[in-house]
Amino acid sequence: MMNLSDALLIRLRHEGHQITIDNRESDKAVKLLLKSAKDEIKQIEAKDIVAAADLTYPEIALLESQESVSPEDALAIRKYYLKDFYCVDELTIEHVLWDKEGRRRGELLNLEAQLYPELGVDRTAKSLEKQANWNQAVCPWDISGTALRRSMREAFGLNDFLDPFKEWTKADLKPYADKIRQYAPEIFHHLKLTISDKMSDVQVVHQMLSQLGIKAAFRWSRFEPGFERQKIKVYRLDAQIWSSLMSILAKRAARRERLHEQGELSGSSMTFNTQNQLGDPNQHHAKSLIETLIGRFVTVWGDDEHFLVQSLTLDSRVRCQNLTNNAVVLLPHSVLTPVVQD
Repeated sequence: MMNLSDALLIRLRHEGHQITIDNRESDKAVKLLLKSAKDEIKQIEAKDIVAAADLTYPEIALLESQESVSPEDALAIRKYYLKDFYCVDELTIEHVLWDKEGRRRGELLNLEAQLYPELGVDRTAKSLEKQANWNQAVCPWDISGTALRRSMREAFGLNDFLDPFKEWTKADLKPYADKIRQYAPEIFHHLKLTISDKMSDVQVVHQMLSQLGIKAAFRWSRFEPGFERQKIKVYRLDAQIWSSLMSILAKRAARRERLHEQGELSGSSMTFNTQNQLGDPNQHHAKSLIETLIGRFVTVWGDDEHFLVQSLTLDSRVRCQNLTNNAVVLLPHSVLTPVVQD
């Protein structure tokens, strides 16, 4: 790839083409126009997503089961997942633009796993369950690396910086950066981040933190211990960005707690089991409440349609048949309500 231009030039000349090379400097005005056009396109796309239809989970599952969807349905699917991730009832253009086409969601998931370690283990377990449910061999690249990435960041000391009141200087970052550089190949492989020797200690640590959606602000100081009479930067977490991240994660944590309580009340919780079961494996065990739903009719919260429960899946979902259009969808058990039959 490095010699692609030379190889192309030689090939074209070999074929008899007359080649003239015109070297031109970049035009700042053109760059500004291109940036303006990109921003305008993003605004238009964000408006289209906000204006898309509000669909329920069964409708989304039905669309995703189809081989192809219309552009309008694709926008509705994107809108549903944005609202679901950010736990908002009304999606705004600001939400869509702030998401940066999913990049923010990826960073928030990294930070969420860092603050709630059990979530990283759960996501890894769910990926194993899904492979088992598909009755396929488990390949390393199909296993979620959330738990591994969280452990790596913790081992590099990044958890020390998840404190809005902590301040640091470039000297404080040296032991962290030195340790990170030792494992640059592993970081590139698992975290998809290139660490080079040309990067300063500040760049190394702050780029690692940026994968969590974290930005650092700084102030100038001449009174730091060890740097008397020197004007140096003192860093801390950007308060506004940190507040926004914590607000979103708090909403998501509240929803998980709410769904957990609803699952306990309905007896439908199906958490990943890591405990060895003792006793006779052939001994009859009483069915759980969720297993008793098989063969029964249910409804989904916020939807008037009826479904017939066919079976359970290993990833804690219920396979249901829509009695209106006979479509088969996978639904979370926490949203199902049995139909009381006279």
